[in-house]
Amino acid sequence: VRDRRLVGHEMLAGSQDHDDWREKSLPGISKKIQIDQLFQSSFYQNQHKSGISSAMAGVAGVGKTTMVQKIVYNWATGKIFQQFQFVFRFNFRDLNLINCSLSLTDMILHQYPYLSNILEKLWENPEWLLFIFDGLNSSK
Repeated sequence: VRDRRLVGHEMLAGSQDHDDWREKSLPGISKKIQIDQLFQSSFYQNQHKSGISSAMAGVAGVGKTTMVQKIVYNWATGKIFQQFQFVFRFNFRDLNLINCSLSLTDMILHQYPYLSNILEKLWENPEWLLFIFDGLNSSK
């Protein structure tokens, strides 16, 4: 059994290495922000009609999935992102188990079958929908 303090220091060191790499490789492109700032317009001068996208990057074990869980929980409890009426979270590990091509509608119905009666209505206001894809590094 490893000392938990050593593991914690390794995670911090890995995160620091990633931060150093990001600054050298992507100067001025990426910014550190708070969770509630992810979809604020000040970070998106080139907003497209199709919506806004955001990406989180980091080394394994730094807390990306935990942050996704916190985003969903904070949305569900009314703390953040109240402009969204529905949040759909997809995990690439689960999506990898599907052996055929699916549309986004099919993916929603596969993971959230109880929405089949209202899904058509949801598409009328796509700006109210938040899609979160977690674990891109696990995608096939």
